[in-house]
Amino acid sequence: ETSPYYEPMQRNGKEVLFLYQDIDGIVMNNLSEFKGHALKSIESFHEMEKLDSDEVDEKDKMSKEDFLNFAGWFKNILADRVTTVTETDVQLSTPCIVIDPEGAAYRRMMKMMAQSDKEKQVPKQQVKLNTSHPIIRSLDELRETQPDLAKDIAEQIFDNALMQAG
Repeated sequence: ETSPYYEPMQRNGKEVLFLYQDIDGIVMNNLSEFKGHALKSIESFHEMEKLDSDEVDEKDKMSKEDFLNFAGWFKNILADRVTTVTETDVQLSTPCIVIDPEGAAYRRMMKMMAQSDKEKQVPKQQVKLNTSHPIIRSLDELRETQPDLAKDIAEQIFDNALMQAG
C-alpha cells in the first residue's frame, strides 16, 4: 500500500486488487472486466493522470527551461537505461516513477523466458520526474556543484523507481 502507483487510487477512494504472484498479472491482462467492473492496471500512468485531481501546484514545479535542462542531464546520465524523461502533474510522494506500457508482470515473464544474461537485462524505461519533490530540487542544484555525486544519486533514484515498479 506504499506504492506510488497506488497513491492516486487511494486518494480517490478507488478499490484496488493487490496481486502478488507473477502469473496473476498475466491472467489479469487478459481479464478486462469482472461482474460489470472494469479492471485496469494501476501501473498505467494514463489511468493515474485521468484519475488524480490533486495536481501539483505550478509554483512548486521547476520552470519549463529548468526542467528541460535537468531532464536532458538526467537522460544523459541514464542513456543506456532510459528512453524518455518527462515531468508528471500527478502528486506523488516519490521523486521519480517508471512508466512501462507492458507493466511489471510482462517484464517478469520476459525475464523468466530469457535464455541468456543479455536477454535478462531490463529494457529501456520511460521515466516521469516529480519536479516538486525535494530530492529532485536538491539534485538539480547538486549537479552543478558536485557532478559525480549527483550522477550517483540520479542512478539511485532510477534504481529505486525500478524497485517500486516491480
